[in-house]
Amino acid sequence: MSRVREALTVDRIVHEAVALVRENGLDALSMRALATRMGVTAPAFYTHVPSRDALLRACAQHGYDLMGERFDLSGTGSAVERARAAAA
Repeated sequence: MSRVREALTVDRIVHEAVALVRENGLDALSMRALATRMGVTAPAFYTHVPSRDALLRACAQHGYDLMGERFDLSGTGSAVERARAAAA
């Protein structure tokens, strides 16, 4: 029986790239290493992410988005109050 492969999306690629960096460090991130991890060929990424630099920018944006969500969840008030709440 063949395994059904999950669709390749930018979100999935970024998620796996972030996991790879957390596990092995930034130097371990390459399109080839990520492709191996995801069970695809490196050229499959290029329709979604044109380069390693673009992938790094997408990963950074993902981190900023998560940080923004934390600040949004910390309520209203001054920036200092929201930062304190997010840090807690």
